[in-house]
Amino acid sequence: MPSLENHNIHSQTQFLIKFCKELVKFLYNLILVLIGKEDAKKLLEPLQLLFQFIFQAKVTIYLIIVNILVYYIFLIFIMMGKINSDIIYNYIWYPSNILKLNFFPLLSSMFLHANAKHLFLNMFGIFIFGRIVEHKIGPFKTLFIYFFAGFVSTMFTSLIYLFFIPNDTGSLGASGALMGLVSAAIVLAPFYLTYNLIIPIPVMVMGWITLFSDLKGLLSPIQDNIGHLAHLFGFFSITICYYFLGEHQQHEIKIGYIVNMVSLLVFGAIAVYILL
Repeated sequence: MPSLENHNIHSQTQFLIKFCKELVKFLYNLILVLIGKEDAKKLLEPLQLLFQFIFQAKVTIYLIIVNILVYYIFLIFIMMGKINSDIIYNYIWYPSNILKLNFFPLLSSMFLHANAKHLFLNMFGIFIFGRIVEHKIGPFKTLFIYFFAGFVSTMFTSLIYLFFIPNDTGSLGASGALMGLVSAAIVLAPFYLTYNLIIPIPVMVMGWITLFSDLKGLLSPIQDNIGHLAHLFGFFSITICYYFLGEHQQHEIKIGYIVNMVSLLVFGAIAVYILL
């Protein structure tokens, strides 16, 4: 089966190289514009490159746009008094909804966020990891992983809360779905370089940091109002998604899994050696 890689979606490294070149051209064009030998429109080329980079991964950016629109539409309606703030609870997911057979909030809660910070962090994560997955397996399978991970994270967490740890706390946000994209990204493109921390870091390292953060949060006695258990179920949902992907993607996931395990063991051994 041929690869579904979308080569029109550039990596962060490709973008940065092109953007640096455009900045050099910008300075040259600025001089030409100031002496009247070039059109001022030339100065917009770096900005055009930035917009191209942002909108290359169409499904990823559409998911971000929808999440942002839903958040601000609800916020504006509440501020204008068009809807009562209590109505939003009808769209939040509660584990007891399973017993009531009310599954609509399962979808609606994925597009609701507690505050602007919650929204920004999730959208930033979707932009970073979503475009990697969309580059590797295309838009439709990216959407499948996103919604499947959101479904798995919510349902599995709810079943545990219903039958093992009685807890009917409401949940909202795209975090579970995002974690599905994180796990898919680190096995499909483990050495993809991301510049989230300024310096280039392989995306699998970012995935490990995220995973260990949730493991630590789950085991911590301090309540931080973050659904660490749901995040972990979303992360490991790739083990189920695997069976719904094509042979080519399954092969890449197997190799990516081995690369992650070996790399993690090597990093762990180095860390132990340094500490001892």
